[in-house]
Amino acid sequence: MTQIFLGSVGLYNLARKGLIKCFTGINSPYEEPLTPDLKISTKVPNETKCVEQILKLLEDRNFI
Repeated sequence: MTQIFLGSVGLYNLARKGLIKCFTGINSPYEEPLTPDLKISTKVPNETKCVEQILKLLEDRNFI
């Protein structure tokens, strides 16, 4: 089995061992947001357009 890490502490591994409860993707289902702040289409592979959408959202919210 491939070892999966999230950050430097290996959160996925801890969740698989049962040390973290309600971890999305391991022991808790993913729940799609009802009103996402940003929806990026992955049907057309255009990385530049996707990055532009993300940057615009971050700029509009004064994160960058």
